[in-house]
Amino acid sequence: MIDFHCHALPWQMLPEPLYRARAAALGASGKTRGSDLGRLVERIKANVNDPDATLLEADLRSAGVDHAVLIGIDWGLLDDGHTGLHPREQLAVGLSAVDRSDGFFSFVVAVDPRRPDAAEIVAEAFTHDAVVGVKLYPPMGFWPDDPACDPVYAAASAAGRFAMFHTGRQSFPFQLEYGRLEKYGALQRRWPQLPLVLGHAGATLWGEHAIEVAQGHDRTYLEVSGWHNLLSHHPGQARAFLLRAWSVLGPDRVISGSDHLSGAGSAAKTDTLRTWWEFLCDAATEAGIGLDSLDKAATGLLASRPQEPPL
Repeated sequence: MIDFHCHALPWQMLPEPLYRARAAALGASGKTRGSDLGRLVERIKANVNDPDATLLEADLRSAGVDHAVLIGIDWGLLDDGHTGLHPREQLAVGLSAVDRSDGFFSFVVAVDPRRPDAAEIVAEAFTHDAVVGVKLYPPMGFWPDDPACDPVYAAASAAGRFAMFHTGRQSFPFQLEYGRLEKYGALQRRWPQLPLVLGHAGATLWGEHAIEVAQGHDRTYLEVSGWHNLLSHHPGQARAFLLRAWSVLGPDRVISGSDHLSGAGSAAKTDTLRTWWEFLCDAATEAGIGLDSLDKAATGLLASRPQEPPL
């Protein structure tokens, strides 16, 4: 089993505004009554800290995962442009985790295309075989067809790698509307040969939109993490989405992922992780998809290797 979407990080990789927003949401839920905002921020930082992905690897292996794609995060422009780790520091963390795990992980470097050196960062990252793609995060406040993204796509295309995106829901301090799917049609036309991975497949607001966007472009893939959030209350909705995606796109273009974030508090979530993989396997069986075919799309993308640069 391949998990195509998971995260491990030193707490410094995430910007302070995100920690404050998550702490405010946790406090509003009533689960941490009596804790002040500053204390919650420090608790969250401690709970997500896993700088070498040791905890992540243990979590995933316990759930039956054989290989995982570790996704970097570049949210440094969320506030003043100086929070969180720079993508080059993020790359060093990711490559260190790959080396330590003896190849259990592949890595996807993340970059905000509005950085003046974004294309240079991505091209440097792709000199490492372990870096299999680049992740963009439109809810930071840009559309995927913004011309500022083109140098990043050019670097990915030249290296024979894929571009991955966050699609679907996201809350403050991000901008929800940029998680929508309609803009990817323009991107498919401009870069028809570039493999596109729609992370979360629009979960859980725009799943049907994600399927429609992917349907006509055979290099667009849906990665389905995020739909696991429906398992506790609306498992039928998650199953219906998966069956529909497989029916329209087949296992060749639907990719399994968990969006699991490790850290000191992650061991308590491993039962949920196992439940999601079991749910995926059960739904695939219902769809008539053999478990040996469930990783077909992921295996194909991970097998891509750099192409000779154009003369």
